[in-house]
Amino acid sequence: MDLTFKKLNEINTKRSETSFYKIDEWSPTDWGCAAAGEMGEACNKIKKLRRRDTIDIKIDIDYEIADLERNLTLHLIILEVILNCK
Repeated sequence: MDLTFKKLNEINTKRSETSFYKIDEWSPTDWGCAAAGEMGEACNKIKKLRRRDTIDIKIDIDYEIADLERNLTLHLIILEVILNCK
């Protein structure tokens, strides 16, 4: 399956509205802050990885980056930014 931004937006929207929030229930500020929070969490885990605080941290980083991507995508949707990239 080829994953396009359009398909990713559809997947993220459905997942969010099924499991979390309807996209329009949050403001652009809410989505931006959610994305910033996920980035902060990912950076904190990357810092710990550099210090070798834990070996299992790489798995957690994957989840934080995935959450960041989801929140950024939803942020772009609420801002009505059109992604015509493939």
